Amino acid sequence: MINPFNLLFGRTANTSNAQVKEVVKVQAATKVKSVDELYKDRTLYTSQDMFSPPSERLPHVLRFELTEGCDWGKCTYCGGFDGIGYREKPFEEFEQHVDRVWEKIGNSTELARSITRIFVGGGNALSVKTSRLSRALHYVLKRFESNTGDNTPKRISVYGRTNAIADKIEKLGDLKYIYKSNGINLIYWGLESGSQDVLNYVRKGCNREQLERAVQALRHSYMDSSVMIMPGLGGFNFYESHINETAKILSELRPRFITFMGINPCPTSEYARRMNAESVAGKNRPLTDREMVNQMASIIEKANINSKVGCFPTNIDGVGHNPLPFGSVSIGSNIAKDTLVSRLRNAAIAMKI
Repeated sequence: MINPFNLLFGRTANTSNAQVKEVVKVQAATKVKSVDELYKDRTLYTSQDMFSPPSERLPHVLRFELTEGCDWGKCTYCGGFDGIGYREKPFEEFEQHVDRVWEKIGNSTELARSITRIFVGGGNALSVKTSRLSRALHYVLKRFESNTGDNTPKRISVYGRTNAIADKIEKLGDLKYIYKSNGINLIYWGLESGSQDVLNYVRKGCNREQLERAVQALRHSYMDSSVMIMPGLGGFNFYESHINETAKILSELRPRFITFMGINPCPTSEYARRMNAESVAGKNRPLTDREMVNQMASIIEKANINSKVGCFPTNIDGVGHNPLPFGSVSIGSNIAKDTLVSRLRNAAIAMKI
């Protein structure tokens, strides 16, 4: 019997395709007990994390990889897809990916029955051509129903960069078609900041006009949106700009969900090196934890929103630096918003830094 581990990680030029197929067959016969086991399998996923939002890293959410890497890959703070080139999977390959994932889970197993939501991941899955994306989503839905006993997922979500969302404004029917035909009902938007100065500083690759177009596309899409914001991004120099311009965009969109994920760059990233050099020269500096909390509070305070706002601890967030996580809070009134802002400011006062 071939040892699957040795074959996969010690493959040589003499390893035949038949041997590889045998390994895949052996692995497929072994049913996993949790979705986390799936994501560790490099024959199924190129990235274990897939840069998934915190609420999609839950045991009842099944993630699929439609794209690999990031189609931009130039943000100075991000190393989430280092070493992974961008690629859209052809439909036949994605179909096999979905099939193999369900083979590992099994038909109507305890794990299969526990899955209630789907996240279609990758660095920018929404950038995929609408016809291909719709076909992929339709297949995901079909397999979900057949493997869970004709159940329908409670939510199908996808991640999109500003540019991909903004491009859909040219064809508003695209988003409506995706929604009506395939049941996708939530788009995650990595906004990070509404400030053009901040976006330029981190080489985000989009401008204010595209932000406005993305807002319009989402508002007319029939879909909910979940927006990610990075407190501390750009440092002290852009403290006020980050607050004011981000609050404006949030007020225009009024998303259903907002998640704060504090800037937490890799020490070797371009962002960290630049910020360190500017700090030494006295030209800029990172925010202190107290300043980061106050900045987050100010964004919430100034934004005209009726959203569920979240900021999570490291074991849930997995990416950001959040000095004062508070879980998720629904802001359905000014009283609720004022209460949260007051809690954050009072907690910030008590912080040492």
